[in-house]
Amino acid sequence: LLGQIFHSQGQPADAIKEYRRVEDRFADARRSIAYFLRQQIALPELTTLKPGEPAELKLTYRNVPACDVKVYGIDLMKFARLRGNLAGIEQVNLAGIRPRHEETVALAEGLHAADQAHAISLPLAETGAYLVVCRGGNEYASGLVLVTPLQIKVEHIEAESAARVMVRDSAAGQVVSGAQVNVIDSTTGRSIAGKTDLRGVFVAEEVAGPPTVIVKD
Repeated sequence: LLGQIFHSQGQPADAIKEYRRVEDRFADARRSIAYFLRQQIALPELTTLKPGEPAELKLTYRNVPACDVKVYGIDLMKFARLRGNLAGIEQVNLAGIRPRHEETVALAEGLHAADQAHAISLPLAETGAYLVVCRGGNEYASGLVLVTPLQIKVEHIEAESAARVMVRDSAAGQVVSGAQVNVIDSTTGRSIAGKTDLRGVFVAEEVAGPPTVIVKD
């Protein structure tokens, strides 16, 4: 009961001390101790920024006093063509690749009763795609950051098995013609490549499943 009282008051160190006294008799005490001691870090799966915007990522963590941050530039178009989609991009082999940026970020010390948040500022001035990798203790997290003025709208016209892609430059306030477009059919894995026309539009035919679309200008 004392452990539960400290637990409810957000005092993990005192709660663990009381739970330890009865962990061999109560499964709830053992589970509560494991919950308080659990380490965790996480990053947003995707962050999109316009050029010139502050590049900040929200890192959530528990019981990790510091983490190493590395930023790698990646070619999304090439990755998608090799893999067929963007799934598992965080598992790309980075051995031998020099990061664009690396630093160690200090986080809050001690035990925490709830997840904590920390804003990581990154020097990402150039447009492009970046894979951000964080390691803290035995925990690992990654997230994709896109720095781009491009905006895309995708219509999957199921009745016609087509995908219509529209591309705009948000900074210039106009459509983008001649942009490279890669449309990947999630059902068949088939890749359709082309360029946008003068309207900033590209239409991919015979697209059965929801498409993954990557645009590069």
